[in-house]
Amino acid sequence: MWIDKAKSLQPDTKAQVLILGGTTQSRRLACALSHYDEIQTTTSFAGRTQNRRPVAGRVRVGGFNGIAGLIDYLRKQRIDLVVDATHAFANNISANALTACNACNIPRLLLLPPAWEPKSGDNWTLVDSHSEAVEKANAGAYISVFVAVGQQEIMDYAGLTASKVTARMIELPDGELPPNFELRQARGPFSLEQERTLFASLRIDLLICKNAGGEAGLSKLIAAREQKIAVVMLRRPTYQLASKEQ
Repeated sequence: MWIDKAKSLQPDTKAQVLILGGTTQSRRLACALSHYDEIQTTTSFAGRTQNRRPVAGRVRVGGFNGIAGLIDYLRKQRIDLVVDATHAFANNISANALTACNACNIPRLLLLPPAWEPKSGDNWTLVDSHSEAVEKANAGAYISVFVAVGQQEIMDYAGLTASKVTARMIELPDGELPPNFELRQARGPFSLEQERTLFASLRIDLLICKNAGGEAGLSKLIAAREQKIAVVMLRRPTYQLASKEQ
């Protein structure tokens, strides 16, 4: 096991675990590992969210300056295990982590929740890009659109022609959106009752979201199914997931 290997190489020190965080799973993992005296965790955040929830163990904020910077960090910090617990759409850091771990001969664990699958009663349209999502939404002539794609990509939806577009995110974007947009700053997860009430009050007829998977964002899909709201769902990006065997 990786921890046995780590202890054999550094018997008088704790095993060093780097968690690439930003998700509910990463916080839960850091909390669980904090109960093991032989393990020291460091959770790394990209730094886009200003008011993060507290997390157990050490925390670092900011990028690694590409693959070379990540390799340098892994070696200098003597990391024994990398856990990629980033968002399902954070494909750049995930791909970099794979390359860096292979270069350093460090095991990498990918903590990725299963993708959501449409169920009976769902009305999903699957797309591969934000531009395609906008195209599908405009072609459907929807009146009240709810966008849940986060801060980084919201400007890609400035071309939505619906009478009303409601966008929810943790941090507000720097750019200015058209008058038909209403921005709501809020942090999830949101309960099913909250989503039911919100969608009904806004008379949402289209939901646009990413297939993040997991439990945290599932309530909005259940509410959409119950209220017969159409969904434009962005497929997960494809990138190499398998790491070198350790």
